[in-house]
Amino acid sequence: MKEDITLRGIIVPADWNRDGEIVDLALLTDDEGEFLVERGGVIWDKLLDYIREEIDVTSFQLSSKYTKQAVAKQTIAIKSFNKVENRKASIVPLP
Repeated sequence: MKEDITLRGIIVPADWNRDGEIVDLALLTDDEGEFLVERGGVIWDKLLDYIREEIDVTSFQLSSKYTKQAVAKQTIAIKSFNKVENRKASIVPLP
């Protein structure tokens, strides 16, 4: 059985078809992680409404997938997600 993981990141398009429709999504995390989202299903369709939004996801890792550029990326299956509300940015003062 695969273990659930919790991630926070921004959902972004990862690939488009010739008509400009989104065909792949990715979750970009604060630590520069990039996770491709398993395609299909109700969750995937709902994620399309949260493009460029920060979300918390509960998921499990499926496998590595090779992209068109022959780069291995981790693929996750999202079980649930929540939009992050009112995240406060940390301001670092300049010297």
